[in-house]
Amino acid sequence: ADVVWSGTHGEWPDWGPHARCLTVLFAGSRHETGAVRDDNNICFLFNFYWESVPFEVPSPPLGFNWRKVIDTSADPGFWEESEAPLAESSLSVPSRSLIVLVESP
Repeated sequence: ADVVWSGTHGEWPDWGPHARCLTVLFAGSRHETGAVRDDNNICFLFNFYWESVPFEVPSPPLGFNWRKVIDTSADPGFWEESEAPLAESSLSVPSRSLIVLVESP
């Protein structure tokens, strides 16, 4: 699928009225999108809860890493992909914030 929705640990997301967290993965594979070339995968980690929440980051393909390009709780809250910090396999997403990860070699 070109868009994968999940919870904080890769499980099916909670679509209930009290859900506070969501992971969205956009696949950049030309096989998935029909594009002429492959593009980067992008992962959004949403935490609408009033406390920090641990998220498990989807595993990137062999030879790739996730880079944190946006963190709305940080100052500065964004980085160029080439300067963005590498993301760990699990991240604590601060309260009421968004982290955006870009897959890169």
